[in-house]
Amino acid sequence: MSNIPGLPPISRAREFHLYSRDGNRFLDMYLSDGGALLGHRPRAVAREISSALSRGLFADYPSTLGARLERLLVSGASRLGGNGREGRVFRNRERAFAAAATFFGCNLYELPVADGARPALPIDPGHSSDRVAAPCRVVIFRPFAVDSAVPGDADIVLPIVPFPGDWAPAIAYFPPRNGRGSLVPESDTLSPALLGALNRAIHNLLHSADWPGARIDSAKLKPLWTANGPYLFACCGEEQYREVYDRFLARRILLNPQFPGPSILPIIWSEGEQTLFFRSCEAAAKELFRGEF
Repeated sequence: MSNIPGLPPISRAREFHLYSRDGNRFLDMYLSDGGALLGHRPRAVAREISSALSRGLFADYPSTLGARLERLLVSGASRLGGNGREGRVFRNRERAFAAAATFFGCNLYELPVADGARPALPIDPGHSSDRVAAPCRVVIFRPFAVDSAVPGDADIVLPIVPFPGDWAPAIAYFPPRNGRGSLVPESDTLSPALLGALNRAIHNLLHSADWPGARIDSAKLKPLWTANGPYLFACCGEEQYREVYDRFLARRILLNPQFPGPSILPIIWSEGEQTLFFRSCEAAAKELFRGEF
């Protein structure tokens, strides 16, 4: 069952667009929650995977690519929010959260997590809870956010890298040890196909200029959104957001299906798409909220 309500089956994706089986094109402003921040067809990433698989490197055996990734995590720490911390790689985000919980000596469900692009908003590492955890000690780091704060009390930073899909490995930056002396866990051993692709995805991110998207008049985003770089957070309630999501999807614009977002302004979009987006914002504010929240 899809976790993206209302979206029809997609037959292909290109850059910042999705193409449904029935021939419709959608502007993707979800972008795999940032995994497709640089587009859905990262050619260099695809080449790395294809090259590794052509050599039969499917299995999770040690690879020289692991050492290359370790060097990349050190050299790119400042761009990935990991200054002063040690980078590790895990099979997926769930494994990274589990390693963080072990490092803290707590249960996974007790692990406080925040989105660095909106640090005042605690989030959950894959479970539902009304508990507000503070202070936030694990931070999701989003590249290109203007205020991508990594609070001083954040022990672990999980940067989102441009590697689309839930099958993508996860990066986590740990302090050298926690207050009780626990050492940083070891990285998972990954398939060379995934390691090569992850190396290329991080390389692409580190060599990208600051967010190269179209310049946006922030006044046009109000009162529907608050922006942090390319990231848009909804200013309405969850029930209202469901209506906003449905209205945008009817106009073939895919927002983040999870409240309150973020949805992401694409690096490349046409003038017509920008006009449609801002008209949709204006209509949503006027029709659903009478221009204000």
